[in-house]
Parts: sequence; structure tokens; C-alpha cells
Amino acid sequence: MDINPFGTVSSYSKMLRKIGFFNFCFSLIAVMYLASRVPKLDRLLDWGSSTVTWASITIGVGAFLVAVVFTGLSRIFKLHDRVSDILGIRAAFDVHEILMPMALASGVSLPVDKVPEISRRRNDLMHRVFYKYASSDPSRTRIDPHYVTMALDQWCWYWVVVEAAVIAATTGIVLIISGQPAEACGALVTVALLTAVLKGIMRGCRRYAYQEVQQIMAQEDTAEAVAEVFRAL
Repeated sequence: MDINPFGTVSSYSKMLRKIGFFNFCFSLIAVMYLASRVPKLDRLLDWGSSTVTWASITIGVGAFLVAVVFTGLSRIFKLHDRVSDILGIRAAFDVHEILMPMALASGVSLPVDKVPEISRRRNDLMHRVFYKYASSDPSRTRIDPHYVTMALDQWCWYWVVVEAAVIAATTGIVLIISGQPAEACGALVTVALLTAVLKGIMRGCRRYAYQEVQQIMAQEDTAEAVAEVFRAL
């Protein structure tokens, strides 16, 4: 499957493939690094002279298979989604950066006690007032597809870094368990740096969300349709 790792993604399926590609690269690097620092793991992954050539790089079969399995499990269980669920990343973003601004832009005055209801019905509301107008399918979107693509691509990079941080944190934990706290510090510093990168990427996510909301609310009759949804809460 041809993947341009630095190309702009324009659909959810392409986003998942790109996340998977980087997940595999990062997990392979982590496994090879751990093998070089943890003798027991190195012996476990030592399959003699068996190697695999990937992207013109010769890799031991053991490390390659571990990376493949980890990437496969991450794809099946959507690792970035599970992290988002645990930390409430997307839930908070949808409510505070999309739904609340759309309610205000539609002219609806929401009492404070309605905010928990918006959070509880987040998925339904997102489909009724946001995804209904902003779709990655050019034939269905009601706004300029450019804004949707840019937002999707920005979120793709966010999730790539989230999964990289999980891999770095896992590497640090394995090193601590293996009795190498000094080496683990390097992995934990990497997690801290990736967290800082995430904050920068998130600013872009907010900017693109704001542009999408502006585009949606500028559509004819959209404001009243959105207002009706929020009044019914």
C-alpha cells in the first residue's frame, strides 16, 4: 500500500493508515532500542541470522514481528481513541471548541445547567449540527472541503504524536522494570517533549475548528436549524 507519510490526508481511512505507518516506525525503533539495552529482551528477540528488509533497511525478524503485532493491535483497538477516551481529549474539544461556540453563534442562550447535557449528548449533537455540514466526503460537505481537509490532517498529526508518546512511555516503563532508571529518564523526557508538541498542534486544531464553525454558521438557514437542535435540549 503506497503511503506518503508527510502528505495531507483527506479522509478518515487515510488518516488511520498514516497513523499506523508512524506507529510501526516508532514501535520498531523502541523495540530495537530496548533490545540494545535489555539483554534478556535481546536474547528473546534473537532469531539467529533471520532478517527482514523493509524500506531498504535490514531488521531482525524478532523486532520486526513485535512491531507488526503492536501496530496491528493499536489499529484494531484504535490506540489513539482509547487514549482520548481516558483523558477526555476529543470530548472536551467537541464541547468547548465546537458545540458551545455553535450554540452561541446560533443565538441560543444556554443556561449553565445545560452544559452537562451537551457533554452527555456530544456524539449525537456533533452529527446533527457539525458533521452534517462538514464532511470529508466532498459530495456531502456543505462548506469548503479545504477547511475539512486541513482540520483532518491536523488531527492526524496530533494522534500520531499521541501514539508516539504512548510508545515512549511504555519504553520508559520497561526500562524501569529492567532496573535501568537512568535510561528510562531519557524516554520520559521524550514523553515530556512530545506533550509540548501536542500543545502546539492542538492550537492548530482549535484554529481549524473555528474556521469550520464560521463556515457552517454562514450557510443559509443553518443558524436556525442549529438553534432548534440546542433549544430542544
